[in-house]
Amino acid sequence: MTTNDIKYKWELTHLHVAPSKNNQNNVVTKIAFNLHGEYTNEVGQIFSEFWTGATLIEFDENSTFTNVDQITYEMAVKWVEDSENKKQRNVNWIKNKVLSRIQEKINPTVVLITPPFAQN
Repeated sequence: MTTNDIKYKWELTHLHVAPSKNNQNNVVTKIAFNLHGEYTNEVGQIFSEFWTGATLIEFDENSTFTNVDQITYEMAVKWVEDSENKKQRNVNWIKNKVLSRIQEKINPTVVLITPPFAQN
């Protein structure tokens, strides 16, 4: 299984906004996210996992400012991906972490059991 076998979807949970910055109002400075991954095996069993993070959004004075109420999902995802891809821990790294977590669910290396001495 590779990252190509996983269906990924961004969930953008919070926009961190500066009330005023660089002569603009409500400037997005950070976006909190979850990257969800889902794998369906050959018998239709679904395994899913996610990665949680937040990424800084750089204010680009040379680009057109977008009011917070006009930001689209696609625009915000692009900002997250662009920001994350500037890091050593980039989007591919995050996707691989989600993949590893799914693989661990499919073939666990450690399982939890109830101790034999536990009270009911």
